[in-house]
Amino acid sequence: MNDGKIIWGIFGTGRIAENFVSQLIGIENVIVRGVASRKFDNASQFASKFGIKAYESYLELCQDPSIDVVYVALPTRLHFEYCGLVLDHNKSLLCEKPFTQNWKQANEIIEKARKKNLFCMEAMWVRFNPLINKLKSELDKDSIGKVSSVHIELGYKKPNESRGNYQRGKGATLSFGCYGISLTSYLFGAPQNVAYTLLRSPDDHELNGSILFQFTDKLVHFFYSEESTLSNEVTIYGTEGFIRVGEPFIDTRNIEIINNTKTASLGFLDRNLKRLKKVKSFLGFRYQLQPQHTGFKYEAIEVNDCISMGLKESSKMPWKDTLMTHKIMEGVTSC
Repeated sequence: MNDGKIIWGIFGTGRIAENFVSQLIGIENVIVRGVASRKFDNASQFASKFGIKAYESYLELCQDPSIDVVYVALPTRLHFEYCGLVLDHNKSLLCEKPFTQNWKQANEIIEKARKKNLFCMEAMWVRFNPLINKLKSELDKDSIGKVSSVHIELGYKKPNESRGNYQRGKGATLSFGCYGISLTSYLFGAPQNVAYTLLRSPDDHELNGSILFQFTDKLVHFFYSEESTLSNEVTIYGTEGFIRVGEPFIDTRNIEIINNTKTASLGFLDRNLKRLKKVKSFLGFRYQLQPQHTGFKYEAIEVNDCISMGLKESSKMPWKDTLMTHKIMEGVTSC
């Protein structure tokens, strides 16, 4: 650390890295030192955009003694190798989701962080979106009564040529499955039972997946797809109303909370004003409550706070939740 500021290095120059760094540079106690990429030209262009240093290689960045933490925004197939490189050079680690390709790799990285006494976290930014935290608070307050069922959808149609050479364990589950699994555990904890199924293409690529989480008093259904673009919303039904998380829920900018009991008690004018607001919402006039990519900012703040306090894992994104997500994904991809 430099005068109480956390110094960051970045692995990767893709869209996610760019969005993350755009939020990171605005945080008060942060210095973004530099970036590394497989191609130095890419690192140089990225560095010029943000006024930071371009390193010749991932190794050179890790060898910089001034860097406290490295954000890994590389393709998932590279996470295990380069997360290991970061930890081997005694840097704290924030790695994009899904954390690794499988449970074994995730466990090895976490155990390495534990043994080396280093901070390590999966970058599940949906957990750090302020509106998702408001959602969790509303559920804790029973704002819609007892939750009985939840429906989650996440899917974007991908052209066949963009899928690349298929390897088992790739496809819709690694692309999208981690989000719904992690959100479910964040809101409701560990399920009692999990059932799942997959539909594959003739060349064995995962196209659509369905996961049913059974809790003592509720059911959560999560459907995801690389074949179709879905609603990308979350709807939570309770005994007294429902909450809808606006699309895309992974970067939601609005949530709608409807308590049927309270609505029924409104006068005629209030009821119709509420209906008008809902109609405007459906017609595209839904109020935008916060800017895009806000989750990245609060994710980075969480990392900074944990490192400053000497913590090795985040209570909001603990290692056990990362491992549980990977265990469930393995179950899905094996069916």
